[in-house]
Amino acid sequence: MTVTLEPQQTQPAPARPGTPRPASPPSIREQFRGLKSVLLTVGGVIVAAVAAIVVGATFFHPTTPAKATVIDYAIRMPVRMKAGTHKLQLVNSGAQGHELLIFRTSLPAAALPVGEDGDVLEESPQLDKVLDSGDALAPNKTQPLIVHLTPGHYVAVCNLPSHYRLGMRLDLYVTK
Repeated sequence: MTVTLEPQQTQPAPARPGTPRPASPPSIREQFRGLKSVLLTVGGVIVAAVAAIVVGATFFHPTTPAKATVIDYAIRMPVRMKAGTHKLQLVNSGAQGHELLIFRTSLPAAALPVGEDGDVLEESPQLDKVLDSGDALAPNKTQPLIVHLTPGHYVAVCNLPSHYRLGMRLDLYVTK
């Protein structure tokens, strides 16, 4: 006797009342909808990051480099500059230490308020300090400085003892 076995078709067991049916896989449209929101979020983050980089580069990147050379009792630097952020290269070509201060003021360089010792009164309400190079820069040294200038009149000075009185001052004009 020969017996032939055929695969038996199984019927799913009838669902019991109150039992949830197994979830069917999401359709392509539903999958794309979920992916779409993820792609839009990632795209928005990328656009915001690029915008932040562009804004930062535009507003905070120094415009034109300029050289400010201090020698014994003189300052040599451009006297006319465009408004914006500038990278100054402070070079001490003198035989002694010097500093560089820049004040926004309506006063001419030779008429700044001074104390009894002849040094500029840096805290005067007539002066708005926009740059201070810090301690004296040693001879033959260079120091990078960043300064933001708006249109107006400025004065550059070295305010180490007696240096202003001996001529280390310069009028600076900033235009748009």
